[in-house]
Amino acid sequence: AKGSVYILDGSLSVFTSGSATFSPKKIDYSSNACIKCEKAMYVGGGYVNLENSATAGKGINCNGKLQMNDGILLVRNYGEDIVHPTIADAHASAKGIKCDSTIAINGGKIEVLVFGKGERCEGMESKDEIVISGDASIYVYASDDAINSGANLTMNGGKLYAYSAQNDGIDGNAGIIINGGTVIANGSDSPEQGIDCDFDSNLRITGGTVVSIGGIVRGKPNVPRNKFSTQQTIVWSGIELKRDSYITLFDDKNNAILSYKLPRDITPAGVVISSPLLKKEGTYTPSILATSRRKASFVQFSAFARS
Repeated sequence: AKGSVYILDGSLSVFTSGSATFSPKKIDYSSNACIKCEKAMYVGGGYVNLENSATAGKGINCNGKLQMNDGILLVRNYGEDIVHPTIADAHASAKGIKCDSTIAINGGKIEVLVFGKGERCEGMESKDEIVISGDASIYVYASDDAINSGANLTMNGGKLYAYSAQNDGIDGNAGIIINGGTVIANGSDSPEQGIDCDFDSNLRITGGTVVSIGGIVRGKPNVPRNKFSTQQTIVWSGIELKRDSYITLFDDKNNAILSYKLPRDITPAGVVISSPLLKKEGTYTPSILATSRRKASFVQFSAFARS
């Protein structure tokens, strides 16, 4: 579309494949997308199913703002990245959702799966900010960063699950602000992290439930040191994590208040947990258990549409 794209109802499925094309004039590659939009894109309802197996292809490639208020959006990408054999700066990568402007998700359900291996094969990327609010439900898996924002990533509500096979779960290049909702971020081994900010001072948590699992940098994961952070946080560094075991948080009366099932092995690992259940005057002990404690608040995110 040379203009904007509006999807309000109905069912739309797009399947595409092919090869990337190199332009000697632009010294760059171009590749296809299931939906290519020169201006803004708005999803207000309906069912959208996008599948791309092209080299360096995109599920959605949007130049303007991408906003979703309702509906179901499924994106599956099987393409690999490509690098010119002699020109290092000429490259292109497969991405689930790529947006040059703001991504604003206020509702609906999104699942993005990017299976292509390679650098820059990301799930959801915005060159600007990403804002998640309302009852949005988002599940993102990718080889590289699951979610990458050029400006701030702000979480005001909803549920967000991010899993990276080889990099950061969530990478906020400016800052990450979590005011509410549920955020589960799974990164790979060090130096990749569950939640990655360039500086601890750019990570702010004022509400919601946050579980960040990944590697460590200089002996620790990113922790919320922003002066505006008001919610208590538990940080556990340099430990060994085993897949299918449970990170469980106990209070000073040995009550399990939160539990999370680990999806992978990581050593050394960094764990960051923040929750309204944590009180400033409280004493808490994180443990690794073979089973969950049923009375705990079990943090789990089930994908709504898996094939």
